[in-house]
Amino acid sequence: METSFSEALFVPIEGRPPPRAEDGVRITRGRIRVAVVPPVDLTTAKADLRRVPFMLALAMDQTRRFQSVDSGQVNEVLLNSKTKGEEMLVRPERAVALGKSLDVTGWLIPVLLERRGITYLDVTWISAVTGAALFSRRQPLSRSEGAGEQRFPWEPRSED
Repeated sequence: METSFSEALFVPIEGRPPPRAEDGVRITRGRIRVAVVPPVDLTTAKADLRRVPFMLALAMDQTRRFQSVDSGQVNEVLLNSKTKGEEMLVRPERAVALGKSLDVTGWLIPVLLERRGITYLDVTWISAVTGAALFSRRQPLSRSEGAGEQRFPWEPRSED
């Protein structure tokens, strides 16, 4: 039987002993706390992106692997620290400091961008432990004719 190996970065926790040879490793069975920041719109469309954090958080929560922080809390922490969500892409120390204040281990940074006439939603996972960007996913978006009916009940209609 072939043994598989993984590679990881050890981040020491103050007051805890360092790892020793033959120590086992496991991913916690608990849910991973994640914060979704308000999206950044780098397009000229000026789309209504208010639902994006809610939809991403809901999708994460439904996996039962993640627990999303309330978007109101995320917005409040960003506002009080005078930080824009996208700053965490270039300032790892902010991701770590603000992650501690929300007790999260990861940040989702959604960015709406356009390339060659196609609009994409790009979402980057930033570690709230190290501040490093761990992975990013980009999906092209398509227009839906029934987009107006897909709103949450508390949101104003698109004519408003």
